[in-house]
Amino acid sequence: MLVPRGGETPLSMGIVKLLWPWCAVVLSGVLLALCYAPFDTPAMVWIGLIPLFAAVWGSGGAKCRPRGFALGYLAGLSFWLINLKWISEVGAIGWIAVSSFLALYFAFWGLFAAAAGNPWRQESEPLGESEEGIAAKVSKRLSEKKRRSRRSFAESRRVLIFAIVNACCWCGLEWVRGWFFTGFGWNGLGVAFHDQPILAQSADLVGVSGLSFLPVFVMGVVVQVGRGLYQEIQSGRLRAHWDFGCAMLVLAGCFVYGVWKLHGES
Repeated sequence: MLVPRGGETPLSMGIVKLLWPWCAVVLSGVLLALCYAPFDTPAMVWIGLIPLFAAVWGSGGAKCRPRGFALGYLAGLSFWLINLKWISEVGAIGWIAVSSFLALYFAFWGLFAAAAGNPWRQESEPLGESEEGIAAKVSKRLSEKKRRSRRSFAESRRVLIFAIVNACCWCGLEWVRGWFFTGFGWNGLGVAFHDQPILAQSADLVGVSGLSFLPVFVMGVVVQVGRGLYQEIQSGRLRAHWDFGCAMLVLAGCFVYGVWKLHGES
């Protein structure tokens, strides 16, 4: 039997490929839960969704919607079972029931992110080089830099659009959770900024649910840029990542606004 390099058998690689998305979303749920009491590690808000993004966006194919829904649900269930552990003091059934219901909001986000909000879905394969004359090849090389510059802007714009729509969907679902069925606005991502007063100042503009936009947007950009960089290194063609620069500008803008607000109140 042929064994791939590194000693991994096809069976073991298949098991890893099958299980990693489910393990990744559980990890996301745990990391996000660490942002709140009694753990109080708010820095996790900046990395907590990265495994979930990678798993859900990697759910291609005809079953991307149910798979995205299931992955999102498992992430949400992991998050809420930890976050609402205090309810178990009253009764385990209530703890599990409330956690199971609230996990649906993660599930609906996962469904959206895996389908309409998926930047990796139905990507076209790179075209091979066709038969060309000498003149056409010369023209191609002369204009290559210009085309690559335009493509860099276009790809960066695409990254930003998908990061924005996924962040907006997350914020919208948090807002709905705050009033649907009398509402349960407990511990949205924006609450994790309780220990980051400078960034928390933007809440006077967009509310606590609006604050959730920032980490989801930044992580959405980071995951896409990370995958893009890997592919660029593999192909040996790096490009300028205006998308990452824009994300950092948004983050810097929130920081500057927070400093200005705190300085004005002192």
